[in-house]
Amino acid sequence: MKRRTFEPLGFARNRAPGTAAWALAAALMLLCLLCYNYTDIQLIARHAMNLWDVLGRGEPLTFYHTGTQLSIGQSVQHTGEVPYDIWVYLPFAVWDLPVYIWEKITGLTFETNALALLWIRSCTLVPFAGALWALDGIGRDLGQGEERRGWAGFLFASSLFVFNGMFCVGQIDIFNTFFTLMGLRAYLARRHRAFVAWFALAVTFKTFGLFVFLPLVLLREKRVWAVARDVALACVLTAASKLLFLADKLQTPTGFDENRFLAGALSRALELGDTRLPLLALFVPALWVFCWLLPWQRGQDPRWAAWACLAGYASLFLSANVCPYWEVLLAPCAALLWLTGAGADGRLVALDTLCGAAFFGRSVLNLARLYGTGTIRWSVLGALVPREENTLLERAVQAVRDPLLPLAEAVCFVLLAAMTIRFLPLWAKETDGPQAACREWLWLRLAALAAFVLVPVAAYLIG
Repeated sequence: MKRRTFEPLGFARNRAPGTAAWALAAALMLLCLLCYNYTDIQLIARHAMNLWDVLGRGEPLTFYHTGTQLSIGQSVQHTGEVPYDIWVYLPFAVWDLPVYIWEKITGLTFETNALALLWIRSCTLVPFAGALWALDGIGRDLGQGEERRGWAGFLFASSLFVFNGMFCVGQIDIFNTFFTLMGLRAYLARRHRAFVAWFALAVTFKTFGLFVFLPLVLLREKRVWAVARDVALACVLTAASKLLFLADKLQTPTGFDENRFLAGALSRALELGDTRLPLLALFVPALWVFCWLLPWQRGQDPRWAAWACLAGYASLFLSANVCPYWEVLLAPCAALLWLTGAGADGRLVALDTLCGAAFFGRSVLNLARLYGTGTIRWSVLGALVPREENTLLERAVQAVRDPLLPLAEAVCFVLLAAMTIRFLPLWAKETDGPQAACREWLWLRLAALAAFVLVPVAAYLIG
């Protein structure tokens, strides 16, 4: 008689995660939507709705400096800054139009209504669904079967990077992830114009897209003038926004958001006597040179494209003080390695899970308030159970933060560096499909997700 084995949640050796696994992940997503609401999304929504006002007045070029003077109800006294390119606010303005009309009719603000807050919060589900679709499309273009595509989709959807960087402390970065994946799909299909166009959208939704775009270009293009041309084209949209609103932007208190980003990106450095060498200035050019020197024939392998995405973002995350919502940028990397064959076994799932857990834990230690009153109080749960004081989690973290945060930073650095080096295609081997170890690691992955999502909520309820 054939021996039967226990296969929790459909994690069979030769089968993609089953309905139960997806249902559990979806339940945790829904819980996050109801229990977490990072205030940056509210700020962006308020600015996006201001776009309708300035268009109605016939003064579109006053968008930025009028936005800095808007009240945002109880969340903060005023919005303070309107940091992003005009293109960022267009999809939010369309999505939030029903809320804008509701405000005009009732005279209320969305901060006073839990359903309005939930609608604004749910805008990021659109690019999240788009990212899943793009990953599946990449798998189909590569000729991968339904099983491998199913595993890749679940790796992305259940990623701790996704839950931390979108569902718990989410901002606009999931849009960047979607555009990057669409650009990568065009790149692998050798549709160069579409590749550049998608990355132009990614770059205007924060310039992180360049950390992936340039390595991808250098894998295939060795002519310096052609590389410079592609980079210039990828920056067209962001440059157009800045030039169009230059005078208006200079009237705002903070000017251009890139100044603050550069300050954070260059904060980690090697001290060499009297010389300070930012790690970003070391890792990023080293990756560019490596991709440029790689023989053209190897650059055609999809495994190198998947690795370039991981290495590009790793060069940023290893070099800079990163915000929790940036972490969603790393979320599709394991799925891409899986789809291209650079890694499709338990070691990839293990490293991705451990790395995601380490970054999630570091975020909680560093910014505990974001996992307490800073986000939960503005959610549906916060409307039902309002709290002003620090939660149990915030008080507990405050007691252990100083000794544990440096250790967490070191663990994040080591795990992300190990993942980047381990799956370098020079020694990565193609595998036929998911291995048995994935079953256990995905079970642990969901358990870790549940813990990171539920513990802050429980601490908030306890008080």
